[in-house]
Amino acid sequence: MTTSRLYYEAHITIDPILDTELSMVSIIASRHGFRVAKLLMARPERSEHREDAFMTARHQELSQIMRQTLGCFRELEQHGHRVRRWKIEDTILDSREGDTLEMLGS
Repeated sequence: MTTSRLYYEAHITIDPILDTELSMVSIIASRHGFRVAKLLMARPERSEHREDAFMTARHQELSQIMRQTLGCFRELEQHGHRVRRWKIEDTILDSREGDTLEMLGS
């Protein structure tokens, strides 16, 4: 079992969604432990899309966050949403968890 000291964080980025699609995307995300971000990331360098929609999830166990990410990815695609990117990161330090910059050393 691979466990993070703090947590793994997964991100899924999809093509922009219309306001009418937000509810369904939020339901799909929620079923897999993800939350849809309230903001959109501007991507002016891309001619095809100006914005991406993204969602995040956290879990301390790597195999669990991988299952959540795969399940959410598959369901989003089944509902016609193009997944542009996904990634899973290991959080090393987080000030919200009581970590300090002094932990980095000098």
